[in-house]
Amino acid sequence: MDLFWDTSAVVPLVFNELHTASALQAYQKGAGFFAWDWLAVEAEAALSRRKALNSQWEKWSEISRLFQWVHLPSREWPEIRKLNRHWMLRAADAAHLYAFRRACSILPDLRLVTFDDEQLSLASKKGFRLI
Repeated sequence: MDLFWDTSAVVPLVFNELHTASALQAYQKGAGFFAWDWLAVEAEAALSRRKALNSQWEKWSEISRLFQWVHLPSREWPEIRKLNRHWMLRAADAAHLYAFRRACSILPDLRLVTFDDEQLSLASKKGFRLI
C-alpha cells in the first residue's frame, strides 16, 4: 500500500509516544512511502528540540531513505493559500494536505497517514483516503 506521511505520523516512529503503535502498523503495511519534502525539516526540528539520541537520529535516517519526496514549487503557493482560506489549517499542515491531494492525482489509491486532529478531520470530511 502506498502511504503519504505527515510529520505527526513520522515522529512517533522515532520517539515512543501516544501514536507509536498505530504509526508502526502503518509503517509495516507500507510499500511506497511519500511525503512533502518539508517533512524532513519538521522531523529534524522535532529530533533536535527533543534532544534525540544517536540511535534516534539513525532511525530517522533509515526511515527518511524510504521516502519519495513531493516538491511544491513556489508557483503553487498561491493555490495552497487560497485553499487554506477554507481549510483553516496551520500553514505546514495545509501544504502537507495539498501535496497529498496532488500526489493522489498520480496515485489514486494513496492513503494519508496523519495523527494531527485538525488535518485528520478535514481530510475525512473531504473524503481523502486515510489509513
